[in-house]
Amino acid sequence: MAVALGATGFPGKPFNPAILEARLKSSIAKKSRDALTHMIVHDLGNPLAMISMNTEVLQMSSAMGMAITPEGLAGRLGHITTASGTMAASATEGDIRVESTAPHGTRFIVTLPLA
Repeated sequence: MAVALGATGFPGKPFNPAILEARLKSSIAKKSRDALTHMIVHDLGNPLAMISMNTEVLQMSSAMGMAITPEGLAGRLGHITTASGTMAASATEGDIRVESTAPHGTRFIVTLPLA
C-alpha cells in the first residue's frame, strides 16, 4: 500500500537520523528533478507542436491540391517563425533557459548546460 502511494523505502528500527535525513533529501531532490524535466519538456513541446501542426496543414493542403492564399501562407509561416524563435531563444550558447510559472504561481527560471 505505501509503495503504491509513492513510498521509496522503509527505515529499519532503530533508525539512524542521519540516514533518514539523507534519504529524505534524496527523495525531495528526485521529485524536484522530475518536476523540472516535466517543465522543460512542456515548454519545448508547445513550440514543437505549433511547428508540426502548421507544416502538416501546409503539406495536407498541397497534397489535396488546395490553393493556399498568400495571406494564409504568410500566417502559417509566421506561426512557424514565432515558434522556432521561442525555441531558439531558449537555447543560447550551449545552454537551455526555461521560464515557467507553476500552478500555484511560483515563477521558475532555469538555465541548464546542454553539454
